[in-house]
Amino acid sequence: MRLQKCRCRVGPVTLTGSFVSVLAVVQRQYRHAPTEPTAARANIRMNSVLKVLFISTGTICVALGFLGIFLPVLPTTPFLLLAAFCYARGSERLHRWLLNNRWFGAYITNYREGRGMRRRDKLIALSVMWISIGWTVLYAVPIWLGKLVLIMIAFGVTIHLLRLPNYNPGARVQRIEGVRVSHK
Repeated sequence: MRLQKCRCRVGPVTLTGSFVSVLAVVQRQYRHAPTEPTAARANIRMNSVLKVLFISTGTICVALGFLGIFLPVLPTTPFLLLAAFCYARGSERLHRWLLNNRWFGAYITNYREGRGMRRRDKLIALSVMWISIGWTVLYAVPIWLGKLVLIMIAFGVTIHLLRLPNYNPGARVQRIEGVRVSHK
């Protein structure tokens, strides 16, 4: 089977590539399945295949997000958001578990709702990242291009984290006609 490049809209995300064409074919078959008994069984099988795909992808993303806490090159936030997306489509129980998780739950919920990160969490994340990238650049990576890439990644993550709003759990935030209003 020859795969062609195409665009596919999955929820709020538009994906492009050959993998997307396979996903688009699977979604088309899933949506427009005939109502015959054999087609119903195939639909159930397709549904279970998609569930397993979403659950396994979400689990891999949670593992990578967890590793991203300790490894400065792996980003934590995109993997956890992708895991939440996959779990929402694959398993309600795992989605609830992730959003209620004591380490990841508040982090994902605050980020998704635009509340940002607590100042203390930003400080810890940036400190750990710069210490580990500094050590890696000085002692582990002998190639100058590798050192440059690591430093550029660190600056990019630093800029991203500093641009996020500071979340204050005690403050109540209202949105009035698109404007954030904080009440203390």
